[in-house]
Amino acid sequence: MADMPTDEVGFELSRIHGLRADLPDNLLCTLCKHVLRHPVQTQCSQQQHYFCKSCILRRLHSKKRCPQCDEVLTVEALEPYKHAIDVLGELKIRCDNEGCDEVTTIDQLETHVASCGFTPVKCGGCEEMVNRVELQQHEKSDCVGRTVECQVCGEKVNYRKRKLHCYVTNQDMSDVKKQMLDTKDEVCAVKEAVVNMSKLVSCQLTAVKEHLSGMKQGVTSINKEYFAMQKEVEGNASYELNIGVPIKTDIVIAGGCDVLSVEKFDWLLMRWINLKPMKLDRYLASAFAYKGWMYVCGGRLWEGGDTLERLSLVDDAAEWEGVPVKLPQEVFSHVSVVYQNEVVVIGGESGLFASRDIDKVSLVEPYDSKLICRMPEPRMHHGAQLFDDKVVIVGGTLTGYKEGILNSVLVYDITKNCCLSLAPLPFPVRLMATVAWKDNIIIIGGEDKNGNILNTVVSYNVTVKNIKMLPAMKQKRRECTAVLSGSVIVVMGGWNGNEITNSAEYFDFATNVWADLPAMKEKRCGAPGIAKPFIT
Repeated sequence: MADMPTDEVGFELSRIHGLRADLPDNLLCTLCKHVLRHPVQTQCSQQQHYFCKSCILRRLHSKKRCPQCDEVLTVEALEPYKHAIDVLGELKIRCDNEGCDEVTTIDQLETHVASCGFTPVKCGGCEEMVNRVELQQHEKSDCVGRTVECQVCGEKVNYRKRKLHCYVTNQDMSDVKKQMLDTKDEVCAVKEAVVNMSKLVSCQLTAVKEHLSGMKQGVTSINKEYFAMQKEVEGNASYELNIGVPIKTDIVIAGGCDVLSVEKFDWLLMRWINLKPMKLDRYLASAFAYKGWMYVCGGRLWEGGDTLERLSLVDDAAEWEGVPVKLPQEVFSHVSVVYQNEVVVIGGESGLFASRDIDKVSLVEPYDSKLICRMPEPRMHHGAQLFDDKVVIVGGTLTGYKEGILNSVLVYDITKNCCLSLAPLPFPVRLMATVAWKDNIIIIGGEDKNGNILNTVVSYNVTVKNIKMLPAMKQKRRECTAVLSGSVIVVMGGWNGNEITNSAEYFDFATNVWADLPAMKEKRCGAPGIAKPFIT
């Protein structure tokens, strides 16, 4: 799997110590506008261009062209910018770490940070991140994986297992021996009873399997009858029985970062099932369900970021197929919603920059696509949900970097074709997941302006504009996938700050509690997903 894209940019000018004059433009990155970090230069035909190594690598990941002159550019063509390395290496700069007041040269910064007492390091006992200067005290008194001495026998034991160890040690071993001898005959009797019971169970197993098979067919038939009746009840789309029991719909999640595979979660079997893989590796794509199909559109690709593909939701053995329509432009980290027979595509990154565009793509003949509106500001890594004929758009970032993270909220009125601002979120956030619950857009996880991965869950009421914090997830996640299945929110995968995860958890509005689901077969982040509608 490819490395995760990094958010590392150049050094902010405010960190440079004793700077008496502005630095020349050839010492500033033309992408992040900061002082060059690990400077590299191009050998473009008209003029050399200068970038931070991490900034240009991120751009080349999506498009192999120079951001300044649009000439073809590859990673192999980049060269160290020796002049900047020599000049900048002598500048004084403050330490990267919060709490450290040390001032050193840029040349010596990495050496200092490697030994700085305020550098976060991972505890070997519990894997918690702590400052290096606090590690010894943490390992001695706070780490849950530390070794402690048993107060009964003096043996060294793991802190987590101390209670079990002490319980066993406190028993009088001679009494235990006596009890073992006394119960030997009883164990033999129990063994004989178990053998007889095993024979009886074996005889009845076939009948039980046949009964369960019949029950499963009966449940399927009941679901079909229920949804046939549900269609006759106007305005009811909650998928809840009158007695308040939620009807959970199966979940389909597709692709992700360097992943083609597709999985379905079956609530009846409580397990993940592999479906046919997608044709293209789509990272940060969007997905929606329409007339018995799952559509996936866009995504970060070497080519084909303006295409769609779809999968039949009726047949688990179906193959993915192309769609005879394209988006107006290649785009990823966007959001799409279905309105009548059209899909509305909102923002995202197109080319090298965040987009303000709101596009409309027809899902029926003549399969046209066009720009219909522009947001007040560019936006990518955002979330959006449809409420009747209005799309509520939340958070995201202006630039793709954490410095441009937004807390603003917009509403796009499809019938009036215009955008209006609403009250902001309580904090800026990007790369989160969203679902719609009644009159609320639920904002799940993501990353804040300080680069912290979040497990927060915010409920934003789009009618009265009030905000409520729901219980936090069990895990921190960004670029995770969330769907509403019946009356529960299901959250899957994402980046937890250390690795891409395959874990899944759900929140039940009836109990107000998060609980674990079986893990997916594949680790995924930036993967689109849908709640599979019941097909009658």
